[in-house]
Amino acid sequence: MPLFFFGVASAYANAGVLEERAIAAAPTIDAVTDARPPAPPPTARVLPNSCRLVYPREAILYELTGDVQIKFSVDVLGQPQNLAISVSSGWQLLDKATLNGFSHCRFTPATRDGKPVQVEKEIGYRWTLDSDTPSVPPKLIKDSCSPSKEFTVAAEKTSLPPIRLRFLLDPEGKPYRTVVEGSVNQDIDALAIKFIENCRYQPTIFEGKPVPNTANIGLHLN
Repeated sequence: MPLFFFGVASAYANAGVLEERAIAAAPTIDAVTDARPPAPPPTARVLPNSCRLVYPREAILYELTGDVQIKFSVDVLGQPQNLAISVSSGWQLLDKATLNGFSHCRFTPATRDGKPVQVEKEIGYRWTLDSDTPSVPPKLIKDSCSPSKEFTVAAEKTSLPPIRLRFLLDPEGKPYRTVVEGSVNQDIDALAIKFIENCRYQPTIFEGKPVPNTANIGLHLN
């Protein structure tokens, strides 16, 4: 509004002076408008020690780690609803443990104008193992896998290839107890397990001796 009146004053000097005086005497639009910053959106805060994020024993055995994101609603009672994984850790065991753990969380209900309201949340969680012994990822011996018409080994940095397998390695670097992550079908799974268990890894050496280890790998369907 002040710009409008100043524009009029350039064509009508006398009227402009009167209008400028009136503007100076009267409250401006800015003065009438509520200049306070907007209120922060309502938020629900997690209560200490309410979540039950337990590392699955099988995930520990296979040394599975990963970052996961979960989204959910927090209702007016502070309870999580409609939990879903928005970004997978890459391992079903960890994703399921995340959903189960956060389902036990309890929150202080979010409020708006003093009344509890439902809000949406998205939280990241990192599954990581603490160990006194440095873990060195074992290396697949080049050309140790039998030629296959069905599969090609995925590059190490490939994110979530079609088939992922996790397995244990004996001291000689031979895979065993292989588990298919994200089953395609029973026939493909069986072929994938047979393929990887014919591969060989460089033995893991600890204190001068070969020791068991764990590994995982991705496969592409040809």
